[in-house]
Amino acid sequence: MAVVTTPDDPSASQVAELWEDLLAELAATAEQYRAGGWETVELHPGDVTALSGQYGDRVGFDVLVPDDEYRALEAWFDAGLGVDDCEVYRTAVGDVVLLLVVVRDETDRRAVLYPAFYDLDDGRARSLLETVARSGAVRTYLRRLSGDYVELRHDDPDLFAPPPTVDRSADVDVDPPTPDGPVDDRDRSADVDVDVDAPDDG
Repeated sequence: MAVVTTPDDPSASQVAELWEDLLAELAATAEQYRAGGWETVELHPGDVTALSGQYGDRVGFDVLVPDDEYRALEAWFDAGLGVDDCEVYRTAVGDVVLLLVVVRDETDRRAVLYPAFYDLDDGRARSLLETVARSGAVRTYLRRLSGDYVELRHDDPDLFAPPPTVDRSADVDVDPPTPDGPVDDRDRSADVDVDVDAPDDG
């Protein structure tokens, strides 16, 4: 499980519980896609970091995934996976925003699903949100430990913005995107550009 709060955060147990719920919904959503004839790759991050330029020129979400999941992801993109759109479910506990992201290739009926999060108490996350609001795009770097990564560029940064209503209770229903489309007005579509890169030598 990714670490989403600090020990002194009063909502830590709530956030941890919701993160586990989000992972369960990721699995259930992937199963819905497969039942509808889609192929899926599910990613289970070990860490998620908001990047605001503190590590080189990357601005976006750095999502560290296991090697086996990364290899499956990379194989799809090496084979010419085309990403047509993206749906994002957002919810929050306190200042922690949790995301369930589904990027889809409508032609080949393939979907990549992954969770992410950020903390609005983190200055890097606030800086990231301000930067992507100005630039009009947000990037996700799906990375393995060796440094190889797949870069996704989402042309609607509002997809990753905090939800309009923050629910501070622990009893939060997670109702993610489905193969049939958005489930409510918090889920929206956006074009996605993809780059596959290896780490810099320097």
